[in-house]
Amino acid sequence: MAINLDQFEQTFFEESFEGLEVLEAGLLGLSEGAGKGTIDDIFRAAHSIKGGSGTFGFSDITGLTHFLETLLENDRIHGVAPFGGKWHKNERLDEIRLRSFPFCCDFS
Repeated sequence: MAINLDQFEQTFFEESFEGLEVLEAGLLGLSEGAGKGTIDDIFRAAHSIKGGSGTFGFSDITGLTHFLETLLENDRIHGVAPFGGKWHKNERLDEIRLRSFPFCCDFS
């Protein structure tokens, strides 16, 4: 028996937009210094978006969130952050973060 996923797609989008808000706030907060809770929140949001996007076949979103999870994994599990071993103020990274969110949010 085939399951029609169309009925769940709107819920995926709603939950993903909530997750993107968590991602945006958390990623911007990293440059101001973040605790383990912030890293965990970002990781959970990315993981949820990745799972849903994979289910619905949105491979670009799946790839982007998988990349983000990989970056966060060392800090989350091992206490080692990327980019020189610590999260720090970096204008180039801030620019990348800010420019990627309009792309992520454009599901039309």
